[in-house]
Amino acid sequence: MAHVYKVDEWQSPTGKWHCNDVKDLAGVSGKWWIPARMLGMSLTDYILLLKDEFKADIESYYEPTDALLFSWKKQTDCHRYVLWINAVARKANYIV
Repeated sequence: MAHVYKVDEWQSPTGKWHCNDVKDLAGVSGKWWIPARMLGMSLTDYILLLKDEFKADIESYYEPTDALLFSWKKQTDCHRYVLWINAVARKANYIV
């Protein structure tokens, strides 16, 4: 189901904050690298952006399923990223 990329945020039982586009998890929308492609960044630069600019904790990368796990300790840091990436996606009308 094609749609404009839009992430939602939630808190896990561990207290960490997460976000992702969850509208089509069987499709590509939930892949961690979608924002990097939308931004025209290398994957490494995107990870550094998450870590340095948005204070995300990069937890692990699981190569067999191409899953990058990252989270935030504070909801305000996660929310700042969510607002920013959603605004970029809307402006670009980035369809996934």
